[in-house]
Amino acid sequence: MERIKTRMAKRAQLAAVCALLLAAADADQEPRRAVRRAAGKWRGSTIQGYVVHGDEQTYLENFRCSRVRLQQLVERMSQSPMQRADPPTLRTTRGRSRRILVAARVRDAPDLTFKVAMCLYALGQGGPVKVLADAGSIGRSTLRTWLEMFCDAVTKYVKPIYMPCKPFDGEQLRAVQSQFASRRGLGPVTLACDGSHIPFHPKSKKVCNDYRNYKGWFSILAVAFVDSYYRFFDVDVGFPGRAGDNTVLKHNWLMEAMKQDPDTWLGKGGVILGDSGAGDGGSVFMNPYHSPDRSQPERLYFNFCHSSTRFYVEQARVPVTRYPL
Repeated sequence: MERIKTRMAKRAQLAAVCALLLAAADADQEPRRAVRRAAGKWRGSTIQGYVVHGDEQTYLENFRCSRVRLQQLVERMSQSPMQRADPPTLRTTRGRSRRILVAARVRDAPDLTFKVAMCLYALGQGGPVKVLADAGSIGRSTLRTWLEMFCDAVTKYVKPIYMPCKPFDGEQLRAVQSQFASRRGLGPVTLACDGSHIPFHPKSKKVCNDYRNYKGWFSILAVAFVDSYYRFFDVDVGFPGRAGDNTVLKHNWLMEAMKQDPDTWLGKGGVILGDSGAGDGGSVFMNPYHSPDRSQPERLYFNFCHSSTRFYVEQARVPVTRYPL
């Protein structure tokens, strides 16, 4: 009996020591830091002010779209993870679920319209992620999470509508080729292609140099196909900045499909206009002459017509800042 009492006493002492150690550890830890950014949190932010009170010019300057287009985009993303399911009413919830619901309403989480507007602002304006997040009175990690969810939602719900990647029908093909030919009479041109570098700095030093492009900064490469109405037909993104346009085109599904059946995708005799950095050996690409001089006026004039016609893809590109998100 004495032995049992002794063991219980020792266990009680050990439990007391552990409790004291845990209490000391908790005392050393600082409480979670809460940053007060604006009165009313996200509702008092600059972005919410644009959303609620902005006119059409404000929408175009900050979100790169009209108020109607933004609302249409919000509706298309209503089934995406960005939009959480409507919470149950307080009358149908009890106990812990009721407390969680009350806490959520007190927290006042941003609605889907604000999330979409915040993502459009960040992608349209560019700049350091902290500056962009401060405009919406949210944290940097929150903005990064929203941007990732936004890109996934656009790919799933918006891309199939506005970028179906299907061959043009007869009427559309004639309209596109006529629009291309209206500039300098060059034809039959169906698409224009160009590449663009998007700022990106990898965290791993082992692969860092793979992302250093020929301009000397770090990026990933995006190659786009555009028609004569400034519509993106296909975009291939993800290759490291060190790669060239031709490297992307060698692995592009659309290029493979057009080589197999060019008449279906480009029309009879249709071609794609590309600069000197993008080509396929003259199969479906039409490229300019390389560095013609004054003794070759016909080649100079062809390059002028080629550049003027291909400029649709240049005008469709959005300027990218050097600040990584």
